Formats: sequence, C-alpha cells, structure tokens
Amino acid sequence: MNKCFFIYFLITTSFAFAAQETIVEASDLTSDNITNTTQQNNEEFTMSNDTVNIGINKKNRDGVVEILNNILANEYILYTKTLNYHWNVFGMQFHDLHEFFKDQYEKLFQNTDDVAERVTTLGGRALGTVKEFLNLAQIKESTTIPVAQDMIQNLLQDHEFVIQLLRNGLVEAQEKYSDAGTSNFLTDLMEKHEKLAWMLRVSLKKGK
Repeated sequence: MNKCFFIYFLITTSFAFAAQETIVEASDLTSDNITNTTQQNNEEFTMSNDTVNIGINKKNRDGVVEILNNILANEYILYTKTLNYHWNVFGMQFHDLHEFFKDQYEKLFQNTDDVAERVTTLGGRALGTVKEFLNLAQIKESTTIPVAQDMIQNLLQDHEFVIQLLRNGLVEAQEKYSDAGTSNFLTDLMEKHEKLAWMLRVSLKKGK
C-alpha cells in the first residue's frame, strides 16, 4: 500500500507542476508582452531589410517599394472587382462572359502575386490586408451589379488607369531610384495589362 501511495503521490505532483508551468506561460500573453513581440518583429524586419545588398541603397529601395505597394493595392482591387463580375454577370452572354472574366481574374491574381514578390525581393513589406488595399488604391470597388456591357466598360477603364500608373512607375523607378530591374518588371506588367485591356475593348465593339 505504501509503495502504491508513493507512486500515486509522484504522479499527481508531476501533473501539478506541469499545470503550474502552463499557467505561468499563459500569463506571459499580456497586452504589453504582445506589443513588445510585435515591436521586436518589426525591428527584425527592418534589420533584414537593411541587409539587402543588391546595388540599390535603402532609401531608393524604400521609394520603389512605395511605388510597388500602390500598384499592388490597385491590382488587388481590380482582381476582386473582376471576380465579383465573374460571379454575378447575368444575361444572354452569361456563359461567355463568365468564362471571359475567369480568364481575366486568374491573370490578375498572378499579377498581384508577382508584384508582392517584387516588393519582398527588395527587402520591403508587401501590403497584405484588405484595409490597406482599400485605403491606398485609387480604383474603387463595385458596390452594385451593373449590366454586362457596363461591367466590361468599368474593367476597361480600371485597366487603362493601371497602365498609366505602371507607365509612370517604370520611369520613376529607373530615373529617380536607379532600379532598372523594377523598371523592366513594370514594363512587362504594363504589356500584360495592355493585352487585357485590348480584350475588353474589342468585346465592346458591335459586329456589323
């Protein structure tokens, strides 16, 4: 009996110590500690940004990142707008436009991903929340469901805006920040948008 009681005592004592350690660990999750952790993460991110050595100084890289994040925000809003139209298009052209918008939003998603990766390649932080995108983007969400022709017209105008944004950005990246890589990247992206805009534009033309 004494031996059994001793074993029972050891087991219960071990559980008690384990529970105490769990409580202590949980008590560390105060708002101050969480804030300190966030600040530490930001500091670590800044340090990692400072270690990028690709022939462009940090000030210039930060300037390019600002350009890219503005483009990223507009790309994302245009992507979700196209996705919205894909889901909600109606009318006689439903099937064709449903597939057409799908092709467009898939390409826009890839564009968005490429821009975000370019930001991080330069040591920057790519925007990653809907709130940030909405605050920064000049393109506005569609709060109503227009008829099919208006959907196409709206998307065309948005693509033309992005094309102008890219054209200005590629020049600024090269001439102001000496970043030929980003300038070339934006040139390629502009050509992709020009093709998507062309597809939308010809869709508006009425056959004879």
